[in-house]
Amino acid sequence: MKSKLYLIPVIAAIFFLSSCEMIDDELTETVAEKLEGRWQCDETATEFKTALDFYTVDIYIHPVDDDQIVIENFYQLGWSVDVVATVNDMTLVIHEQTTTGDFTIKGTGYIASDFNKITWSYFVNDGSGIWDEVSAIYTRIE
Repeated sequence: MKSKLYLIPVIAAIFFLSSCEMIDDELTETVAEKLEGRWQCDETATEFKTALDFYTVDIYIHPVDDDQIVIENFYQLGWSVDVVATVNDMTLVIHEQTTTGDFTIKGTGYIASDFNKITWSYFVNDGSGIWDEVSAIYTRIE
């Protein structure tokens, strides 16, 4: 009986180490990394867009700051126009910024716990001084 008791700590150690590996892998993936990919945008606006608008955007990690994401084709301004958002837990903050084409944008997004949906509220000024109030839902495609 005593000769088999030494197996208990060995087996426990194996289970502990293998479970730690899985947990560590999950913890090393940042929120920004979990958001990377292509998203379908369903957008409604009060001023410049009169109907519900559907289009795609791409999200990737900012090349310099991994606490930020870059959104291509935000507000359907084109694939060469990028908007930067800061990741703060499960919230995205678009600090006021001016894009190519002189659109000023600011707002907030809330990430769903499964990382497959982002609910946005933001404002866009096309340079006219009028702020378009926009609501959008991003749903993951890829």
